[in-house]
Amino acid sequence: MFRYAIENKEDMKIFAGTLKASFYNKFLQQAKTLLSTQKISIICEKKCEASDFQKLIKRSENGNISDINAQESLGVSHFILAGESAYRDEKSDALKTASASFNGYMRGSFLSVFFDAIKKNIGNLA
Repeated sequence: MFRYAIENKEDMKIFAGTLKASFYNKFLQQAKTLLSTQKISIICEKKCEASDFQKLIKRSENGNISDINAQESLGVSHFILAGESAYRDEKSDALKTASASFNGYMRGSFLSVFFDAIKKNIGNLA
């Protein structure tokens, strides 16, 4: 998704349970490249794990991280979205299943609107 967002100059939206350092720190260089021209906006259901990735996003003018600090899962899938047509949508974290598309405008557009609605209502979700 990072490579797609960089190549196509697309903003990125991430809805995650938390930002696991062991996973997201692998994408530091890609995030740095993307943040030089595009935006990365992240919502975490729980408090985001402190990491180099998290620090990079918070320091950048083009980065934004919001924590819901929910007591329990909201019961919605986690996803990464690049633009409005490229996405990876986790169906089950426990089963490690997901669907992805680089040309799924209908689902991508839905996820983008959904992300924006969550961000707008974060205060009501905690």
